Formats: sequence, structure tokens, C-alpha cells
Amino acid sequence: MKDGSLKTPQLAAVEEEGFDVEYSSTKKAFIVTAPDGTQIVFRRHHSGLHYYDPTEQGHAFTIPTVEKNIEGYSKRQVKGAQAARALQAALCYPPDADLRALIQGNQIANCPVTVQDAINKTNIFGVEVPHLKGKTVRRTPDAVKTDTVAVPKYILDAQKKVDLEADVFFVNKQPFLLTISRNLNFTTVSYLKIRKMKAVKPALLEVKNVYHA
Repeated sequence: MKDGSLKTPQLAAVEEEGFDVEYSSTKKAFIVTAPDGTQIVFRRHHSGLHYYDPTEQGHAFTIPTVEKNIEGYSKRQVKGAQAARALQAALCYPPDADLRALIQGNQIANCPVTVQDAINKTNIFGVEVPHLKGKTVRRTPDAVKTDTVAVPKYILDAQKKVDLEADVFFVNKQPFLLTISRNLNFTTVSYLKIRKMKAVKPALLEVKNVYHA
């Protein structure tokens, strides 16, 4: 904030999409007005964060389900879609477009499944989960930003003597050293290669260095 302006990328992105954002100090809420005039209210939680409850404001969201998607299809069409789904599983889940191409090109001998069955399968059941697991690539996560806040001097002056409580606990049979300071309630967790004093002592020294830093 070198130029004195407060940068809020999320708010700017919402405004660029044509939404109007206002804050009401009396309601303690952000009021977002969509381009079509619909208002969405983000109220302040007791934790200080703002949240949106669609049921509270009479808004509803629909999630497509197989039962809903089946509506409008005959029993014969649903049976054909189920056959297309079984065929795709037997072929180790090729993409829907490849499945239709195999059927259309008569590359599967005596195949009772039609191209329309394959299309109905996609419309009713969607993309198969095993196909997504095999084809979905990992996305690069956002870089983690760390920010260190200096401990106020009055706390350091009042807490020059620190009493630590320590214990060893296990996660999946792996030992960890847990320490917590009585007054500061500062907690540390260190991995131990073995549950022996020769491993615990260096871990305690590392904790000591944290408090001296």
C-alpha cells in the first residue's frame, strides 16, 4: 500500500463482472447486486468473516441428479444408456467421443449398443468417474505466501520465563513431540525418528531455539 490505496483483487474482479458491491455498517453486511438486479447479502459472522446463506435469502440452487436426468427418457432408452455405460466400462473407459466413434465405425462385432445409446448415457449419467481419475491432470497450486509478525515487546517483557509442557504422541505409529507453553499457549510439533531420548533432546533444543529467536 505504498501509494496509499487499498488493493482488493477479489472485490475488483467482482466489480469487473458487472456486480455492484456496497457495505452497510448498520447491517454489518456486504450487499452485492448482480447485473439482473438480484441482491446477495454477505452477513458478518461472529468470527469476523462474512458468509452467504442462500436459504436465508430465499435463493435456491439445483444440482442435477441421475434421477432428474432420466425424466423424459423411455425405459428402453434408459436400458440402452445403461448398456452403453457397461460397454464403456468393459473397454476401460475410453472418452465418450471415442466410444461413439467405435460404435459408429462398427469396430465392435455384434454390438447391440447404438450411437444414440452412447449419447443418452452421457446426458443421463454424465462423464464416468474412472475416466476423470485417469485423465484429469494435476493443477499447479498457488504459491504459499508467509508473513511473520513480530511479537510485541510488552509480551516479551512479561513472558521472559517460559514453562513448557511436553509429551510424545503417535500418528500412524509415527512418534511426534508436542510442546505447549503455559502462559503463551504456543504449540509446537516435531517429528521424531525414534522414541528415544537421543531423538527427543535435539527436538527440545530446536524448540528452545524457536523461543530464543
